[in-house]
Amino acid sequence: MLEFTEKQYVKTIPRGKYILAGDIGGTNANFGILAGKKLKLFLSLHFKSKEIKDFTKVVDTVVTHVYKKYKITFASVCFAAAGADSGKGLCMTNRNFCIDLTKIKKKTKMASVFLINDFEAISYGINVLDKSQFLTIKEGVLVKKAPRIVVGAGTGLGKGFLIYEKDKNSYVAYPSEGGHGDAVVIGEDDWKLFSFIQKETRKDIIEWEDLISGQGIVNLYHFVGHLKQYKKTKWRKMIQNHEAPQMLISKFKHRDNQSRDAYTLFIKFYARCAKNFALDILPFSGVYIAGGIAAANPEPFNHKIFVDEFTNTKKQKDILKKIPIFLIKDYNVSLYGAAFMASQKRGEQKRGGK
Repeated sequence: MLEFTEKQYVKTIPRGKYILAGDIGGTNANFGILAGKKLKLFLSLHFKSKEIKDFTKVVDTVVTHVYKKYKITFASVCFAAAGADSGKGLCMTNRNFCIDLTKIKKKTKMASVFLINDFEAISYGINVLDKSQFLTIKEGVLVKKAPRIVVGAGTGLGKGFLIYEKDKNSYVAYPSEGGHGDAVVIGEDDWKLFSFIQKETRKDIIEWEDLISGQGIVNLYHFVGHLKQYKKTKWRKMIQNHEAPQMLISKFKHRDNQSRDAYTLFIKFYARCAKNFALDILPFSGVYIAGGIAAANPEPFNHKIFVDEFTNTKKQKDILKKIPIFLIKDYNVSLYGAAFMASQKRGEQKRGGK
């Protein structure tokens, strides 16, 4: 049986039917138990994605555990995962397991089981979170019902956007695989960086994800170390010997100069990626920065480097200055978004059955 950690958000969890929401990423597979019109999070269970071989067994473990311990059953289930949904499931982009809805329904005996893209979930989660869960990175002129975009780095890089639809009187989220788009080169230093990554990874094309992700930070760390001889420190030694160096590069960015310089580049490319997406969509209702890296390290995004790079364009600086930017501080945003869609889809399913 796979090991997992559990977090309880209230003292007492009443018996009853809840919504099971899943945020299934390349690093962590998180499950939330929510209920109520305002989608209150009561409990969460957390697995390491690299340890998962059979996702159906993981879901069965969650369902069995919460029933035995809390007498909880589920009215509706929605998983948010990185990848393209085939209609019946998907195989993870950065892991070797698949989410098969047919197998999950058969194993758990649950009928209302749904699957959405991870950035659809984050996009819908924006509507559920309280204002206190957002950090304003850049003020702007917020236009109600205008488009919104979401960009978020974690194990990979995700993108999504929201368009307000009048007939539904709400925003509708659309997924994107823009994290796999070609990264933008500006100047000689960028050419050096791209050439270095191409040589190190043997890739012909450098994607945004090669710069803005957990592995992206590692690539940037090695690059700045290639350009400059840094003083050997205990922090540097810990990074070099760690199985997940990206975590320590972020953690030691104020102590280790090589980490600091790598993170500065990371913030610059993050802003550049957001800028190009913003020019595509014109999100006058806001750019939202999501993902585990930003949630754990919000302060660098408030740095002048981010805003300067975001507005660095030849002809449309005035437009970019008007667009507000927010950082999502709540790491559980995907769980809220998946729970929201579980509720919506179950309602549609009921109406369709009448």
